[in-house]
Amino acid sequence: MSEYGRYAVCRYCGSEFVTKPNSRVYCSSACSVRAEREGNECFYCGELGDTKDHVAPVSFDANSKETVVACRECNTFLSNKHGFHMYERIMHLHDKLIKKYRLHKPFIEWSEDELDELGPGLRKGIAAAQTERYVAERRVSHVKIRALQFKNERVAPVDEEHEDDAVFIQGL
Repeated sequence: MSEYGRYAVCRYCGSEFVTKPNSRVYCSSACSVRAEREGNECFYCGELGDTKDHVAPVSFDANSKETVVACRECNTFLSNKHGFHMYERIMHLHDKLIKKYRLHKPFIEWSEDELDELGPGLRKGIAAAQTERYVAERRVSHVKIRALQFKNERVAPVDEEHEDDAVFIQGL
């Protein structure tokens, strides 16, 4: 912390700057405008993206400069441990989202009439759970679309020595 405020990192260009606590996320108005112009949709799930994900994790490639806009949750799930191929990273994210939001388990849909019979607190809680489920399903659907875009990008080795290493993806 500086005598003028705290050190922060610009979410657009990545440069360090000094700001007041809990104030700015961009180092200048130019970075703020550029970030708004580029769109802040998460590359993976389509939600509001507020971070940048290195396509090749920095821990594997220190010179990695290729980034995509990502929401904090997707960026955290991907971290630096998973795959050099975008398809592997996306499928890892897909599995994490399914597990976190329990999308593999059945979900009871409540009708408006059923909700009206409940008290206000319970009704509000169930409505919030339904909304969270719909948002999670939409995000996973977006991730599946991204996975399909990168599915055929992987190329199998052609030499005999690496023939066993060839990976062909048959389905999601």
